[in-house]
Amino acid sequence: STVTSTVTSTVTSTVIDTMGCTPSMTAEEFKLDEQQWKALCMIEEECKLDSSYIRKFYKIYCTIDNDESGSVSIGEFMAHFDVYPTDFGRRVFSIMDADLSGQLDFVEFIGSVFNYCSYDSRQLLKYAFDLFDNDESGILDLEEVRTLSVGISVEFPAIQSLNLSIA
Repeated sequence: STVTSTVTSTVTSTVIDTMGCTPSMTAEEFKLDEQQWKALCMIEEECKLDSSYIRKFYKIYCTIDNDESGSVSIGEFMAHFDVYPTDFGRRVFSIMDADLSGQLDFVEFIGSVFNYCSYDSRQLLKYAFDLFDNDESGILDLEEVRTLSVGISVEFPAIQSLNLSIA
């Protein structure tokens, strides 16, 4: 009956909304489906994030999402952070894009930001290295070093004036 389905829907929605997350937050507040909501709840619990921080990150996420589509494209990402569309920038974005959709949803965004912000200097160095070690060999070959130097010179034009060359 209609009443039964309405009650079932309401109960299911309530269970999903509060499952593992701070009761003051809801999936609808962040425009998340059930799977995304579960992932956000897991991030909140694992990282011991306060709901106020999650809401702050969501506000930032919404400012990046210029077209208000509910996801952040690589163009929106680059424009917001004033980054040139280099291989480096595209690689950073692709690492954040866990489902390889070409868009960042809020869960991918907050998970990536939290991971990045919790790295110590050694982990940051490994992260930066891995961005350019395309073949995952553990060694930067000449082509990977060229890509690195081109990316850096585009991102930081002052380096171009050093007139560095790679043989």
